[in-house]
Amino acid sequence: MEQIDETKSQEDVPMVTDSDKPKLDTSENSAMDVETTKEIDAQTAYRENIRKLHKQLTQGCGQPVCNNTNCATGSGAPMLANAAAARCLELLPPGSSANPDLFCKKIFSVAELPALLADSGTSTGMNTARRAVFEIFSSQSILDISFRPQEGEDGSDIDVPALRACYNLFLTSEIQGMNLALSNALKAVLAYSKQKPVPVRNVKIALENPAIHEMQSMELPVVCEAIYYLNNDGKDELVRWWSVLDEEISRNLIDTLQTHITLRILQEIDESKRYIINYDDIIIYAAETMNLLLKATKERKENTIPNELFYNDAINQHIHLIRDFEVWKRREPYIQKRIPKRAISFCDFPFFLTLPMKAKIFSQENEIMRSLRQNQDIDLLQLIMGHQPSHFMIKVSRDSIVRDAIQQISEYHTRFPKMLKKEFKVQFEGEEGLDYGGVRKEFFLLILKELFDPKYGMFTYSEATRLYWFYRASFETPEEFRLLGMLTGIALYNNVNLDLHFPSFIFRKLMEGHGESKKESKLTLSDLAEVNPELAHGLQQLLDYDGDDLEDVFMRTFCVEYEVFGEKRIHALCEGGVDRALTKDNREEFVELYIDYELNESIKASFNAYREGFWIVCEGAAGLSLFEATELQELICGTQDLDFEALEEVTQYDGYEEGKDTQVVKWFWEIVKNDFSDDDKKQLLAFSTGSDRVPVGGLEHVKFIIGKQGPDSDRLPSSHTCFNVLLLPEYSSKEKLERLLRKAIQNSEGFGMI
Repeated sequence: MEQIDETKSQEDVPMVTDSDKPKLDTSENSAMDVETTKEIDAQTAYRENIRKLHKQLTQGCGQPVCNNTNCATGSGAPMLANAAAARCLELLPPGSSANPDLFCKKIFSVAELPALLADSGTSTGMNTARRAVFEIFSSQSILDISFRPQEGEDGSDIDVPALRACYNLFLTSEIQGMNLALSNALKAVLAYSKQKPVPVRNVKIALENPAIHEMQSMELPVVCEAIYYLNNDGKDELVRWWSVLDEEISRNLIDTLQTHITLRILQEIDESKRYIINYDDIIIYAAETMNLLLKATKERKENTIPNELFYNDAINQHIHLIRDFEVWKRREPYIQKRIPKRAISFCDFPFFLTLPMKAKIFSQENEIMRSLRQNQDIDLLQLIMGHQPSHFMIKVSRDSIVRDAIQQISEYHTRFPKMLKKEFKVQFEGEEGLDYGGVRKEFFLLILKELFDPKYGMFTYSEATRLYWFYRASFETPEEFRLLGMLTGIALYNNVNLDLHFPSFIFRKLMEGHGESKKESKLTLSDLAEVNPELAHGLQQLLDYDGDDLEDVFMRTFCVEYEVFGEKRIHALCEGGVDRALTKDNREEFVELYIDYELNESIKASFNAYREGFWIVCEGAAGLSLFEATELQELICGTQDLDFEALEEVTQYDGYEEGKDTQVVKWFWEIVKNDFSDDDKKQLLAFSTGSDRVPVGGLEHVKFIIGKQGPDSDRLPSSHTCFNVLLLPEYSSKEKLERLLRKAIQNSEGFGMI
């Protein structure tokens, strides 16, 4: 072969031009080249897919989570090489094209989000960031491994600070559509089905999303629905979680839910007058969420969230009492209407209701049950008396009021127990007049004064607390205590407030000790302080004592010493308590036993008789379940809120042409508001209404009338206590009005009141 002399110049090398090349069919040749190239590319791609799939089956994709069953990571079972090769040929036969679903997709992680959000300056970057957010928060497998706390932390299954930091990234992001992507993702992961209940951890993650607190939030209804469908274990876990989080979190969520409920009610009522809040799913789901929040607040070691925070004005304003009563009593035979299965009664969620509304429901239930109560007791009474009475009446002497009341009320209880829930009326022997309510009120004032008189030895009075307590060595039979309990129930059914100066926990005992469980909550030093603050202080000092010489300092055994009419008595707090020394190690047990003895054991017979009497009358009163113990106390005893400004606003005037602008009326209000003490005001209430107690809701709920009683004279003011009417002559001076008014209210028992 001739060699080319590379030293020759380019001019000596012959040039080949296009015209010198052989002529070929270029179109046919090009088509063949394209086909060949396509075939080569397809073979190359097939070999690459086989290699990729083989590695995926044997080694996995290496991502933290994977849902692909054709991947060692997703299946959790790496295949051997030969088995993987056979599987590859099965999934990808020669000549076939790859199915994209065979291969693992890129799975974003929470750790990548900051970088993705920072790199979102382009449309591609924004789309990637949105897709990452949606995929992370809509994927159960990704959420399951995300936001996990470090080992050794407080036992929570969520790293709350990390989750909040993540949400904060979204809040500060300017990426359009980010919140929508997150919202859609959370909706997907909270979707409920009977086959696949929502994990409670998903709910916790969703609850941390700040977007749920926005007005008209799209996320909040979805979260509430998911909470509604949690199983009991899930709900219990959520309650425990809420109970240990910052209290401010609960407060914010309560406020958000209240706004959500209120807006929903107002919008729907505005659109339809036939709207019934009891049937609204959105309200139903939110109510259950609020119910769990309330349970969480009660489980807190130190809870400062007041019950009033759970009241909802829109519910109290727009609740349809008859519809609500039908839902509440839907299992009763006399409720015939078809009611949606998921409908709720707010009587089952009483924390929404204010005390006046609860009192109204209780009164309504009483009226309905009175009208429905057709039983053998009343039929028998109809045969005896010749008619079916609408009330039950007792006739008592002022000189033997307790004995007469015990005898006659006990007879009703024995023979006609259902009558005790009827309207109660009283007649005093030797006194004419019908009882329209005023005589009844006076009866309660007089009999309570008798029962609490020291001569009966039923109660002791503490000057320090201004409260009465059951006398541990009372010689009275249980009948007197049972009568007091029955009178408490009768007064409750007749809207009469009683001046019962009991410590507040008595009403908790009254509620808790009744029913199937008969379980009572443990009483504490703060409860004991209501009865005996000095003893409670001493026991607290015992608990706080740091010295090692506690036995020598306190020198106590497990027993209680007390006196009965000068006779010293000893009660052992436990078996062998007289000889068991009080030590630093057992002092907490000693204090618990001491409190239990003072507040439970020592008054057991007397208090149980009182509680029995109360429930003799109130048995079957479902409405009582609406009330917290403090609310029951206010329902029974009224309040001490002597707001005479409010009373003045609602007062009506009879016989005065100028009404409230009449001079004697102006003087009256000036005297009462500026010169009367609280005791004077209570005496005025007792003189005018028959009771010195302020009813539930305050004085603005009292129908009070001031009527003209002729021209100026020396007559004392008088009253119709049945109708809350105060009668005033048109006195000539303010001084004369005050002098005669004070004289009237200070000497009113049995006289001056009509």
